[in-house]
Amino acid sequence: MTKQLLTRSLLLMLLFFSGSTAYSQTEVCGTVYLELIDSYGDGWNGNEIDVSFTGGDSTYTLATGSSITIPLQVNYLDTANFIWQAGGSYASECSYKITDDAGTVLYSSPQANLLTAGTTQYTAYCATVQVPQVCGTVYLELIDSYGDGWNGNDMDVVTTSGTTTYGLTTGSFISYTLTINYQDTANFIWQAGGSYASECSYIVKDAFGTVLYSSPQANLLTAGTAQYSAQCATLATCVTPTNMAVVTGATDAALSWDAGSATYLYHLVEYDTTGFTVGTGDTAWVYADTAFLTNLSSSTQYDFYVTTICSLTDSAAASAIIGEYTQCAAFTTPYSENFDNATTGSAFNPSLPQCWDFYTSGQNAYWYPYIYNRSYSFYANSGTNFLYAYRSSSTTIGGNYADTTMAIMPIIQGLDSATKQLDFYARTTSVGRPGEVMIGLTDAAGTPSSLRIIDTINASSTTYSKYTLYLDGATTGEVRIVSQEKRNTH
Repeated sequence: MTKQLLTRSLLLMLLFFSGSTAYSQTEVCGTVYLELIDSYGDGWNGNEIDVSFTGGDSTYTLATGSSITIPLQVNYLDTANFIWQAGGSYASECSYKITDDAGTVLYSSPQANLLTAGTTQYTAYCATVQVPQVCGTVYLELIDSYGDGWNGNDMDVVTTSGTTTYGLTTGSFISYTLTINYQDTANFIWQAGGSYASECSYIVKDAFGTVLYSSPQANLLTAGTAQYSAQCATLATCVTPTNMAVVTGATDAALSWDAGSATYLYHLVEYDTTGFTVGTGDTAWVYADTAFLTNLSSSTQYDFYVTTICSLTDSAAASAIIGEYTQCAAFTTPYSENFDNATTGSAFNPSLPQCWDFYTSGQNAYWYPYIYNRSYSFYANSGTNFLYAYRSSSTTIGGNYADTTMAIMPIIQGLDSATKQLDFYARTTSVGRPGEVMIGLTDAAGTPSSLRIIDTINASSTTYSKYTLYLDGATTGEVRIVSQEKRNTH
């Protein structure tokens, strides 16, 4: 009899707590992480949870497996209510947890069969303008892991002046320069709209290259909801330079900008190779709104910063241009390239080394012959990367279907003196493929019409062989070497 009474008492206590309308709330600004957990490991079996933001509701579930973590953004003056909705079976296996950006657990639910469906269990709100503020230049970097662009997906940046939509048409990366003015807020909003969202992500950086926000794969983002907000709530008495621009030569760079302050002592220009720590670079004190920098290295990435100094105790936030290349100068011999220092490409993104050029005769929709920098140590002759070329025997024709592609080497100093030679290693990927390599010469611009084929090599073995071409037939103006692929129907 005693055991029966204890059981009933426990049941009454469970009913009391599960039916309670009290819930936890915390002020938290920025990124929070919603982790959905299933103790059995087969997903939530149709159960769901809603997150109700000021701007609308989003529903989440765990389709399969034991857990998933979803990043959410709680912006200034926003409120996020976390509401278990049930709707499926085996609720006793389900629970969820919310953590902040530092990993601190803000809320951890009991088994979901103890929760009241449709009732808020936890609220996160942001009532404080976040510090530090972000004023002046920020960079929006769009990334595609496959290298074929965002496939119709895009994102918006919403400010007080309006909405601007950004996308990545092709390739693996693009960087946009944005400005956040005083009393302005920039909301970064993934909008989807295309396919292969799991390949897409984006990063927001400040003028010094510090990462302010790095998104997960975009299939984990909620379309139409701001993932990150950058705000400028501080009025600087010494105003950041605007409209910064740079024009590079092979060994120099011309900088220009608009001074934000009417009166100032000078502008501090700091520069060095990309990635340097601000405060350790080369500097110049400039008393106008332009600067001409010399003694730079050719085909090298540089970061440039301009800071306005208004007094001994007052300076502006810096404007910056990050990762700007100086122009290519003619390469001296001996020159070698194993492709390991270039970013890996794909069939639609050649990603050749700096100072190389690429040409295709089509409009990039269907490249029947293609050439790109590939990373696969099994096929590489040295290191992990190599130049991979493929051609097709398809007979389909049209403006979208390329029949010629070229990888064009940098300008080689003295190539037209007819005293140079080319050594390279080549192989085919499998028996039966011809391994055809067409080698030619072009002018300094790599103009396709200037191409003159000087030899065709058939590297038909599946092991690497060394090939040597004597370039003693090079004529005046032929200063670049080309590897060409053509459809074998031509």
